[in-house]
Amino acid sequence: MWCSLLLTAGGTSAQSVASYSDWQVELITLRMANQPVSAQQLDGRNRPQLYNSEVLFIPTIDSPFTIEFGAPYAPQPQRLFYRYQLEDVDRDWVITDAEFRRATYTNLPFGEHQFIVEASIDGKTWQGRRTIKLDVAVPTWLSPWAITLYALLSCCILFGLSLLVRAKRRTLVQLRDSEERLKLSLWGSGDQLWDWHIPEQAIHRHNT
Repeated sequence: MWCSLLLTAGGTSAQSVASYSDWQVELITLRMANQPVSAQQLDGRNRPQLYNSEVLFIPTIDSPFTIEFGAPYAPQPQRLFYRYQLEDVDRDWVITDAEFRRATYTNLPFGEHQFIVEASIDGKTWQGRRTIKLDVAVPTWLSPWAITLYALLSCCILFGLSLLVRAKRRTLVQLRDSEERLKLSLWGSGDQLWDWHIPEQAIHRHNT
């Protein structure tokens, strides 16, 4: 019985130590232009709770976008260091401290990006990793309907240019034909002078 109690106590103690060290960085707040904003205010597809979200849909924005994070269940959270990285945007890890627990981005490129944040007590061993996928919307001018509109406009422009080219070619052909007829008329007129008036598309005869 005593052995059983010791094992039970030892297991409880071990579990407490494990849970004490098994903490994770949490995403706490989102900000747009330095103003707090909920996930669902960004996009209705987002979950209301940020802490259990795996994907965050973000509209096309020009204002600074900020993710605030922290590790409230870590031992001595005020002494933690943090590092974060947004794949395809940050070339390397960005390291900060407990006083500045936020990542700010401007002009986020559209597409999917993985945001990663970790914490460390000594700045060497990192743990408590938290990841979330940021799905940034395609800007309006690159949306499918916009591309379709561009294609239609391009087709209309090309069609209009083709009509202009054909009309110019017809005009040149008619002008050449008129010149040939004029040459034949002058050749057969003898001592008469023929005056070709192009604007009126008419020939005037003058006796010499």
